[in-house]
Amino acid sequence: MSVINKMLKDLEQNSAPVNDTGVILKKENNNQLLIRIIIFLLLSLVLVLGAKIYLPEKATKNKQMLLKTQVQPSESEIVNEKMPTDKLLESVSEQKIKVTTQQIPKEETELVSVASTEKETITRPVAVEVPVLEKAVADVVPETIKEPVQQVVKVDAVVEAKKINLKNQPEKNRSDFTIQKQKIDPVKRAQQLWKKAEAEPQYAEQYLQRAILLDPHLHGARLQLIALQLSKQNIYAAESTINQGLSLFNNDARYLEWKARLLLAAGEKQQAKNWLLKSTPLLNTHINYYGILAGIENQLGEYQSAADIYQRLVKAQPGHGPWLLGLALAQQKQGNIDVAKITYVQATAGDGLSSRARAFIQQQIRKLEH
Repeated sequence: MSVINKMLKDLEQNSAPVNDTGVILKKENNNQLLIRIIIFLLLSLVLVLGAKIYLPEKATKNKQMLLKTQVQPSESEIVNEKMPTDKLLESVSEQKIKVTTQQIPKEETELVSVASTEKETITRPVAVEVPVLEKAVADVVPETIKEPVQQVVKVDAVVEAKKINLKNQPEKNRSDFTIQKQKIDPVKRAQQLWKKAEAEPQYAEQYLQRAILLDPHLHGARLQLIALQLSKQNIYAAESTINQGLSLFNNDARYLEWKARLLLAAGEKQQAKNWLLKSTPLLNTHINYYGILAGIENQLGEYQSAADIYQRLVKAQPGHGPWLLGLALAQQKQGNIDVAKITYVQATAGDGLSSRARAFIQQQIRKLEH
């Protein structure tokens, strides 16, 4: 019994340390479990963050691959579009499809295909017709084009469909240009208005006025305007136009002549003469100018001066009746009867005389004969 009791005691003594070890082990297990839970939570957090970063990139790549596979032909599909290869490439380039032509087979039996992922070239002979690549050109190639393909070309098309912008793509054979307003030359515009005055007589006065405003040196239009205003008996407007010409072009014989005509019509002979004497133009180019001056000299009784001018006019225009008539009158007033009679006879054979002037000449001849 004592042995048994001793063994029991020994067992009890041994059991106490065992229980202490169990508590210690239990505590260590709890700490390890907590550490494992913390590590698990940290790993889970890392995985979640990695998934958030990795999955969008993978989704984007998958989307690009999907778009690429929609455009690229598979290894079993070969371009057999019924249109010329040049037109196909041209249409694809207009849609911003990046086309790279690397090799063109020399024979129709040699085909080139592109793998969508590895971009590897595989060539193999084919002796049968192949399907149409509808997916690659569905948006850019009309279905009605039915031209046979001359060559098969390797294309590497990388397309982003949403970025295609036809408006920004320049059209073929289109040249950019800018429209600029060009200023019309006032001299040319004045010439145009002058011509319009001749074509539209009812608006001639307005056109001529505008023409000389644009080009004051357009003397022909100004002189035509003066003559038109005088024909309409618009004396004041004509005088204003003449005075404008004289102020712009001092002592211009053309406007001096018109000034003298107006003064003669008003009976102011001496003033008319004074205006004509302000200039001495060439007689050959200003015949009428000197004809008016000679006529005023006759009317003012300055017959010798008138005869001198008429002789110069007859020399410049032989056989002109009005100059011979004026010269005969000056000679008659000077008392040169025989010379005047001969001059009157010459005047009757001249040109440019009215019937009234001819009747006057016959009257003077009969008067000198008696």
